[in-house]
Amino acid sequence: ASIHDRMPAILEPAAVSRWLDPNAAGAEPLLALLRPYAAEDLVVYPVSPRVNQVTYDQPDCVIAVPEEGNLSLFP
Repeated sequence: ASIHDRMPAILEPAAVSRWLDPNAAGAEPLLALLRPYAAEDLVVYPVSPRVNQVTYDQPDCVIAVPEEGNLSLFP
């Protein structure tokens, strides 16, 4: 939430198969997988504002850009 109020769910690698299991018995066991991801395992860097365009779906969306100007999500 410190970066955006709609942060994605980031699962531990060991939890992915449980998350995707079509035979999961209800939502309760899956909700336990939704917890904060270890901050020390994440890397935060600025990216192009093109990521805000829903129609722009290119690999360069994840390339770091220099920290210049307004980096706000909502300019």
